[in-house]
Amino acid sequence: MFIDVMFLFLGLSGVVLTYGLLIGKRWGYAGTIGISAFTIVFDVWAMIAVQPTALLGLVLPAVFIVYLVMRRNEFCFGVRSNECVGGVRN
Repeated sequence: MFIDVMFLFLGLSGVVLTYGLLIGKRWGYAGTIGISAFTIVFDVWAMIAVQPTALLGLVLPAVFIVYLVMRRNEFCFGVRSNECVGGVRN
């Protein structure tokens, strides 16, 4: 039951945060990194407590974190409400 609830939580959180990331919200960016880190922690626990193959679940969240951190300047959080970081209007 615990694992089912955690999968549901991670899935629903991912859907909401993906929307925030797609529309360029800071909470979407930070939340995606946070939920990816939480997924890594959950997978480490699952690997130790439940099944060693949970190790495979570490790959995708780690890739997301690395990708988002490397591309952080490309996300439009806006210096002003209608400009991106590089001054490009959206």
